Amino acid sequence: DRLTAQIVGELATVQQAMAPGELGRVELHGTLWHARNGGSAPLAAGCEVVVESVDGVELRVRETSDNTPT
Repeated sequence: DRLTAQIVGELATVQQAMAPGELGRVELHGTLWHARNGGSAPLAAGCEVVVESVDGVELRVRETSDNTPT
């Protein structure tokens, strides 16, 4: 759908640490979203992630090449 097309590929900021496969929260364009870590590495709070897909109100995210907290 239109929302998915607009969000996939966007960068979001991790709000709480997430292990691989774990559910957490990210901020995207000023809005908090439920997100699942779809990558193989843990994500630290403050790290930038890329949105891979949208499932209802949950984003699937993974680490970017530069995964340092901002």
